[in-house]
Amino acid sequence: MIPRPNALTDTQTEARADRLVAWSARNAVLLLILPLLVYATLICFDPLARNYGMDVDVYQAAGEAVRNGDSLYEGPVTDLNYNYTPFAALPLVAMTVVPPEALHLLWFLINMTLLVYVIATALSMIGTRLGGRILRASIGLAGLMLWLQPVTWGMVLGQVNLVIASMVLWDGKNSPASGPHKWYRGILIGVATGIRLTPGLFIIYLLVIRRTRTALMACAGFFATVAVGFIALPHQSLWYWQGHFADVGHIDGDNHDRDVQSLAATMSRLLDRDQPPAVLWLVLACLLGAAGLAVAARAYRRGHTLLGLTLCGLTAEAVAPFSWSHHWVWLVPATLMVVSWAARGSRRRLHLTVVAVLVCLAAWPLGYLTHDRLGPILGTIALPLVSPFDIIYGNLYLWLYFGILIVAMSLGDRTAAKTPLSDSDRAARRAAPEDGIRS
Repeated sequence: MIPRPNALTDTQTEARADRLVAWSARNAVLLLILPLLVYATLICFDPLARNYGMDVDVYQAAGEAVRNGDSLYEGPVTDLNYNYTPFAALPLVAMTVVPPEALHLLWFLINMTLLVYVIATALSMIGTRLGGRILRASIGLAGLMLWLQPVTWGMVLGQVNLVIASMVLWDGKNSPASGPHKWYRGILIGVATGIRLTPGLFIIYLLVIRRTRTALMACAGFFATVAVGFIALPHQSLWYWQGHFADVGHIDGDNHDRDVQSLAATMSRLLDRDQPPAVLWLVLACLLGAAGLAVAARAYRRGHTLLGLTLCGLTAEAVAPFSWSHHWVWLVPATLMVVSWAARGSRRRLHLTVVAVLVCLAAWPLGYLTHDRLGPILGTIALPLVSPFDIIYGNLYLWLYFGILIVAMSLGDRTAAKTPLSDSDRAARRAAPEDGIRS
């Protein structure tokens, strides 16, 4: 088939996507400094200032509790409860030697570094051709991603979500076809699960895509964290693993807070209940989890490794009993993939995509206008409740997740698009388990 004279070839459209990333590399300093100045200005004002470093303070207080032999779970460690595993509190002891204000800055810098790592890894997995400029491009794009609500809010609070995402990406970025299997692949996914339980869905995902050795190493890493927790904090570990880990009532928030974005929260708001019916939620969560894993595995088998990981991460937040909006940091690689896809089409498609991303995910300071000081203060989810439209924007992340699932189901084979394979070769590549890597 002869292309139309005005049609863009695959090489031209890929070059356009690369030019966008190259532009971010050339303007990296400006793209990074501008949001940092806005961020510094906003934290000088209420209500953002009162939330600044809130979760870092919880982590530091948990470290103090471990050092002093106090309980992590009997009551709040600050004004808030500590909700992670006993193992996760052990490295937090190191935070106790840093003054709070210095710790806030240090944690922000760590999160910025991890954001750059997540973006750089995503760009390399997408196939961006920048060579040595990929670091500068990632720094510039990190400045752009600071405008996204999950990133902004996580930075303000001093959250751990970018740490979790980085650990998962480190272990999951290489598919078996990309090189020899490293024996330690999977350990960090297990450790991430031992910190915050939702990454455990990645272990199931690894089994579904037949990366069995990586899944076993992830299991080993997880059980190692549990064992370390029992050795260091036996009584608190026993109490936590006897059932406290499933107690969402211990979390400082409720499902009617629109900063909570998950299937359970959406059901609670639609049914006007504090918690959704347990059996109904469990059934729907299992069905949604199975569908998300199936689409993620399909994407992986078609050569979209990053999409598979991203879908799994988004699925984990969607089906978790409780997910704050800042937990959805997997929207960062999702945004990169969506914009990269749009850049390979017409300019109109690219412009519409960027506008849609800004409307849905930008950290609009709407809380200042709506005076919503108890709920979310950033992003479209902070719009005033106007029925029935609030069903859409009040549960926006879940609907975005459904949209990404639908689009992912329509994607073709990435490898076949570049180098046609025979039906037998394609079937063999998709069915090959991790242990069957060709030398």
